Amino acid sequence: EVRAEGVTAAFELDENARWRLLNGLDDISITLQNENDIAAYEAKRPSYKPRTLQV
Repeated sequence: EVRAEGVTAAFELDENARWRLLNGLDDISITLQNENDIAAYEAKRPSYKPRTLQV
C-alpha cells in the first residue's frame, strides 16, 4: 500500500519482486553476485569463442 497526500493505492508484488526491493537488488547486482563463477567460466572458454571484456 502506498499513501501520499490523502491518496491510498493498494498493489501486489510477487515474492521475487518483493525480495529484490527489500534487498535493493536489480538484474545487474544479482548477476554480479556470481562474478567469480562467470570469470572462471570465461577463463575456460576457447579463445575463438566470443568473450566479455573488462572495460
